[in-house]
Amino acid sequence: MNWDAIGSVAELLGAAGVIVSLLYLSYQIRTNTKTVRAEATQTTYTGWSEFNYELSKHPNAIEIDRMWKPDSRWDDFSEEEKVKLGWVCRSIVERFEAEFSLYEAGILKPEVWDKHRMYCGSFVSLPAVSTWWKSEKQQPICSESFIKEIDSAPKHGSLTAGSIHD
Repeated sequence: MNWDAIGSVAELLGAAGVIVSLLYLSYQIRTNTKTVRAEATQTTYTGWSEFNYELSKHPNAIEIDRMWKPDSRWDDFSEEEKVKLGWVCRSIVERFEAEFSLYEAGILKPEVWDKHRMYCGSFVSLPAVSTWWKSEKQQPICSESFIKEIDSAPKHGSLTAGSIHD
């Protein structure tokens, strides 16, 4: 066997090694992407679970729950309640915008974002919340892309918070 043949075999083995390495790297990237998406979904749901639990212990839980009633209006609340509810609403909307940024980055699963987008759009359309949302959109807090995303979201017929409404 001559040196040219040995060099050709070595090059062939080197090329095969590169191909195997690329296939392995591709597999690892896909696995990592799935893991990151699963962790984002788990973190999203865990965050909402903890938020809801803390909200259930809130001293003004009854007033907060009134926001979800279809016959409730923003003006039905006292000034003190409006301040507290405004902070709760902002907290909720900021959670949704954090999810939206994960969705835009391709990290949060579309099926998770689609449901949460509908919930957020429905939430800001509630009679008691829509007045707050109109004002909130004027603040330099939410991104324009998020506002457009939520304002164009399909709405769910009825939302509930902690209690079931008739």
